[in-house]
Amino acid sequence: MQQRADSELNALVDNFCNLVKAARISDPVRNSQENLQIDVHSARIAHAGEALLGITAELKRDALLSDFTTLNEAVAKRTKAFNTQTDDTESVLQSIGSEAEATLRDLEEHYYASAYHSPKMLEGPQTCELLRRLEAIAQPAAPVDNRTGS
Repeated sequence: MQQRADSELNALVDNFCNLVKAARISDPVRNSQENLQIDVHSARIAHAGEALLGITAELKRDALLSDFTTLNEAVAKRTKAFNTQTDDTESVLQSIGSEAEATLRDLEEHYYASAYHSPKMLEGPQTCELLRRLEAIAQPAAPVDNRTGS
């Protein structure tokens, strides 16, 4: 690939030099011959330029489609970032749960130590249901690991 690009670039430079040499104004007899040379060199320059553009397009295509190592590194980097974000989120949620549990315990202590707590208020199905809900909230749930797919 590099050899093709080098040869096309050398052809481009050579044809440009020949074009400049042929463009010199001399006697009228040789003028038609020089015009023909100018046309030939111009066509060769255009051909070399098109070949270089083709090589450039091929290199870009190969770089985009065949660069699996860079793509794999980018995927691994994003996966690592997402795993770190998941771990951070889980730790924040655990700290919120611990804080809620401690606050609930404090509230329970204040409630049972207050004047509003009496044996008559603890009677009835509504109170039992309320206590069951509070116990369910206070018990920490088992952590779920979404990274393993289960």
